[in-house]
Amino acid sequence: MDEHTDAWRQYYEKALNRPHLKRTELAIQLDESDHKVAIDCGCGTGSDLQYLKQQGYTAYGFDVNPEAVKLCQQRFQEDTDIKVTESSFERFHYPEAGIIMANSSLFFADPSQFDTAWRHITSSLRTGGVFAGDFMGLKDSWAQKKPQPDDAIVGRHRTSALRRL
Repeated sequence: MDEHTDAWRQYYEKALNRPHLKRTELAIQLDESDHKVAIDCGCGTGSDLQYLKQQGYTAYGFDVNPEAVKLCQQRFQEDTDIKVTESSFERFHYPEAGIIMANSSLFFADPSQFDTAWRHITSSLRTGGVFAGDFMGLKDSWAQKKPQPDDAIVGRHRTSALRRL
C-alpha cells in the first residue's frame, strides 16, 4: 500500500463516524427549488448523503477514490434513495438537482477541465437550488501533500467568477 492510499484509508476510518456538516443543513434550508435531488461531489464516507436522504432527498454521490465508493456502496446497499458511483467532477453525469455539495473536494478537480466541470454543475442545478462548496487553503495539509503543476491552483479571478453565479 502506498503512502497516498494509506493516508486516504486513515482519513476514511476517522471520517466514518463524523456527522454531516452544518453546511449541508444550511443548504437544505436555503433550497427553494422544490426538487428533492441532491448531489455530493467527493462524497467520501457518505455522512452528508445519509443526512440528505433523511431529509427526503434522493442523494447521488461520487468520488474518485474506489475505496470511498466501495465503503459507501456497502454502507447504503439497502437504500435505493442513495446512489454512489466512482467518478470525477469532469466525468460524472449530473442529474438535475436542488442541492449540489462539494465539501473539501473542488481542490481535486482537474484544473485543466475545471471550466467544463463547473458548467456541468451549474447546468444541473435547478432554479432556486443551492450549490455549497469550498476550496482548501494553500496551507492545508492535503494541499501540501498533493503534487501540483503551476496551473493547478484555481486563481482569485476564477473564484471571483464563481461567486458571481
